Amino acid sequence: MRRLKSKPIQYIINAVAAVLFSAVAMLIIKSFTEVLLYSQPFLLRAGKNFYAFVADTFVLAIGLPICMNLDGMIKKMFPGLNKKSEKQICIDNKRKTIRVSLDSQELFFLSVFYDEMGIAHKYSIDVEKAADSHYEIDAVEMKKLSDYFNRKLENSLKKYLKTYSEHDLVELLDKLHIQYTPFHYDCYD
Repeated sequence: MRRLKSKPIQYIINAVAAVLFSAVAMLIIKSFTEVLLYSQPFLLRAGKNFYAFVADTFVLAIGLPICMNLDGMIKKMFPGLNKKSEKQICIDNKRKTIRVSLDSQELFFLSVFYDEMGIAHKYSIDVEKAADSHYEIDAVEMKKLSDYFNRKLENSLKKYLKTYSEHDLVELLDKLHIQYTPFHYDCYD
């Protein structure tokens, strides 16, 4: 399959496709199903769903370029992401976060927090165990960590975490003088 090289055309095609599929789903299928479920007139349900459709279209049109830009930024900062791990990326536009799985057991995650312009301002390396740990790092400090991995053989945080433990990660952050804020949550009862 051929890829378009023009980003604006990609945005337009993606946005039009998302709008068309949303329109079919919300205006026709959803309205008809609700008519059957709630025994309300089709025009009433279609009007309500049209309002929701317009709101969703606005969110998609605004969110799509932001997500595409953040995707490229993450791939540049962490070149160790492969095709399998790209499927393990969760984007939450409401909370303005992107969460990337860093291992196959899904114990380690990288959370990226971004602003309205799509610029990352904070990161968190998350360790999901019985006692969760989160290490928040600002953008400047994360750049230092990324530069370290680009200079070393590990080449990425993901490869590092395949070999080393959470304890080793904390020692590395301290050794590199990377400022971070740890958050630890006790075991769940």
